[in-house]
Amino acid sequence: MTTSAPSVLIETSAWVRYLRRRDPVVQNAVAGLVQSGRAVVCGTVLTELIGGERNPVNQERVRSLLQAARHIEFDEETWFRAGVLLAYLRQRGAAIPTPDALIAALALQHGCALYTLDGHFQHVQDLQLYAP
Repeated sequence: MTTSAPSVLIETSAWVRYLRRRDPVVQNAVAGLVQSGRAVVCGTVLTELIGGERNPVNQERVRSLLQAARHIEFDEETWFRAGVLLAYLRQRGAAIPTPDALIAALALQHGCALYTLDGHFQHVQDLQLYAP
């Protein structure tokens, strides 16, 4: 029986490192995920990346690049899961930003691993972190 590798939601920190082209591990990992069809993105990641670019040409370049990945988006269940996650982490003194809770909840909801360079995602129970 063959099992396919899970999709990987690539979080903003990994995309930023990829776009700066200074880390060959991240370069190879992101390129491999995109080429294999396993790369997933969401609106929050797109918004954060576009918001970090001042140049309209670079904004369009980022937009074009992310179109190569499958897009998944939030629904009511995602918002609920993110709220539960925020409450759970705050009770344990391990709060994370709301956008990151949404990204984690979305990855969990869709059965995706998460490729991130932000350490606070390690506090999210049952979240599979992608390690190239």
